[in-house]
Amino acid sequence: KGDAGVALAFDDDALILPHYSYSLVSSMMQCPMSVRLKRFDRLDDGSRIPQIPGMWNAGGTALHDAIREWETSEASGYIQTEDFAAERWKHHFTEEIVSITMKTGLGPDKWRVARQGRETREWWLDHGPEMMATYVAAQSGREDEILRLELTPALEVEFLTNPEVFGVPVKGFIDAVRWYPKTRDIKVQDFKSGSRMPADPLQLQIYGIALHAAYGDALPPGVTATFGDYWNAR
Repeated sequence: KGDAGVALAFDDDALILPHYSYSLVSSMMQCPMSVRLKRFDRLDDGSRIPQIPGMWNAGGTALHDAIREWETSEASGYIQTEDFAAERWKHHFTEEIVSITMKTGLGPDKWRVARQGRETREWWLDHGPEMMATYVAAQSGREDEILRLELTPALEVEFLTNPEVFGVPVKGFIDAVRWYPKTRDIKVQDFKSGSRMPADPLQLQIYGIALHAAYGDALPPGVTATFGDYWNAR
């Protein structure tokens, strides 16, 4: 028990979750104690140890929501512009700022900011719409399309299945599953808006295995290969 009144319970049974996310698995591999402090340990009153939000969380969530909205609109036959995509990003960013502020009681001026304090709320308001415009421009003339799983565009595809980590199933959401009709390939894709790109393909490997395990019967017949990539919003 430290000066902040944090009671650390070192009972292994207290560390069991019904499932892990990929981000939790990644954090466990880098620093297990940080996972313990964030997810398991409690203050004396039973509440979780408070976490200071990061501005990048709001920006990244807004990007995911705006891309999903744009792709869903496209899949329904409505052609949307870069301006539309940028405005939807601003809308989702504002919503996320309000949501996190209400949840944590901390206004955005108190949040953590990346790149030595440069990527502030104002920075995201300038660059977030640019990220969305970059995404929309990259879709022009593409040879792939968003796969449909049971008639639904494969965006934020949820899975809870093997592979297991320490005997616990992995739960996650695949940002997008793309289908290449000419080559009959499938690509799992994860959208990244942070300042650093992952060097490890483990996340994509887990997603590829999970996609086939959870939705194999719904995939197009004759799939020749499954691969993945991280889409860099920057």
